[in-house]
Amino acid sequence: MADDLTRRAEPLPQRARRQKQAKFGKWRKERLAMKGQAFSADFVLAVMIFLVLFAALMLAFGSIIDFSVADDMSRHLELLTANIADQLVTGSGHPSGWESNPAAASVIGLASSDRILDPDKVSALAALDYDTAKRLLKTEGYGFFIRLAGAGITAGLPASGNLAAYARRFVMLSGNSETLELYLWRQT
Repeated sequence: MADDLTRRAEPLPQRARRQKQAKFGKWRKERLAMKGQAFSADFVLAVMIFLVLFAALMLAFGSIIDFSVADDMSRHLELLTANIADQLVTGSGHPSGWESNPAAASVIGLASSDRILDPDKVSALAALDYDTAKRLLKTEGYGFFIRLAGAGITAGLPASGNLAAYARRFVMLSGNSETLELYLWRQT
């Protein structure tokens, strides 16, 4: 009984400290029991915001990539068009005199000298079938159309694709000033 009395007679600050520790221990056990339960409204909201931002980023990135690829294709087509136009008006073709035997030609050129076109080569090009002319012009699978407007001479097919490039070169044909127009386009 004396033991009981001593325990009860324990100073007040020690008793309060023990009660506090007991409450903290109980609270700690409850928190540990809830460990890993992160499902709450805040968590759901954070995940939704992340997903919306991630989707917006992916859409923007996809648009940038599509634009970049289309721009590269357009630039390539413009460069190819300019190169073929220059080849036609400055080169004589290979082999020399290809216009007498177009089947033996490896490259078409229309010039007898720089920007002065040979009428026989122009006629030979106009007489070639579309696929042969396309192969000899090395259009890389693009469709083509060539026009000497003043002379009324055309070769190829009018543009029917959605990505097109155009080159114009001023030339002489049979002593007359002419404009050679070359169109290349992606065939659909």
